[in-house]
Amino acid sequence: MATFQYSAPAELSADDVFGFLAEPGKLARHFPVIADAEGGPHIDRETRTLTWGDPKHSSTHGSLTVDPDGPGRCVVSVTLHADDSDERDFQRGVKETVAAVAHRAAAETDVRAADDQTGWV
Repeated sequence: MATFQYSAPAELSADDVFGFLAEPGKLARHFPVIADAEGGPHIDRETRTLTWGDPKHSSTHGSLTVDPDGPGRCVVSVTLHADDSDERDFQRGVKETVAAVAHRAAAETDVRAADDQTGWV
């Protein structure tokens, strides 16, 4: 079993990014491996952590955590344990997915702010 870890900054608050990811279906859309995980993702809003899979019953399991990193900034960290994968391709896929999630969360937050007029002065 291989373990892949990756962290990336996002120019958005930890609450906004986690709120985006915790919406039903969002995480599975960006991380397809989660859709196949036994029991689906478990959401811990207090620690801004999502976990999926069961190490005792699944070859693929992991976690995603969103930590604050100053005003309007955060760090998205993913740890993924998986069998039978090409490490380089898998690591690249995790990096690309984390970057896409951060970008999509920022875009959707901007759209919501515009719709609510909360982002306009």
